[in-house]
Amino acid sequence: MNRTFKPARVMSDYEVSIITAVANEQFIVGVFFHFTQAIYRRIQSLGLITSYSQDSDIRICCRKLMALALLPIDQIETSFYNLRTKSSAAVKQELHQLFLYFDHQWIANVPMKMWSVHGYQHRTNNNCEGFHNRLNQRILKAHPNMWTFIKCIQNEENRFRHLLLQMNAGAQARKKPLPLVSFKTVSIH
Repeated sequence: MNRTFKPARVMSDYEVSIITAVANEQFIVGVFFHFTQAIYRRIQSLGLITSYSQDSDIRICCRKLMALALLPIDQIETSFYNLRTKSSAAVKQELHQLFLYFDHQWIANVPMKMWSVHGYQHRTNNNCEGFHNRLNQRILKAHPNMWTFIKCIQNEENRFRHLLLQMNAGAQARKKPLPLVSFKTVSIH
């Protein structure tokens, strides 16, 4: 085959092993969901969940913090410091530890080019997660032997080839059916 693995970018959920294996962080982009999840978990661990749920100013500020990953890299740091300094005194006081965490973890330690998803069409790895889920459903075993795994991969390849032929012939992609909702009729006397 004589092929060299040179991806345009590698999307990761911030696992150190993947980052180390790829070794060139220039190509690594974090999954947006995992970025926001890390911030939300910090909100929880700092005991801010009640404030987040009940105070719209706190919630909006936290969501703006999460949305920083959607900005161009050259605007992130300035936007973070504006958010941190221009918030009301009450919000600044309530979110002080969260701002420190964000500054230490996401501004100082993790390169912004790794967590900024600005300009990317795909900000998650849902397509990979979906493929793995489908593969697991097809195999039906926790630890399949090699032959079962190979047969499953071959079947998936055939399925995709068939779909590709259909798409090239002009067929439209099937949409997932909406879940059926049933209602129980109750008589009231």
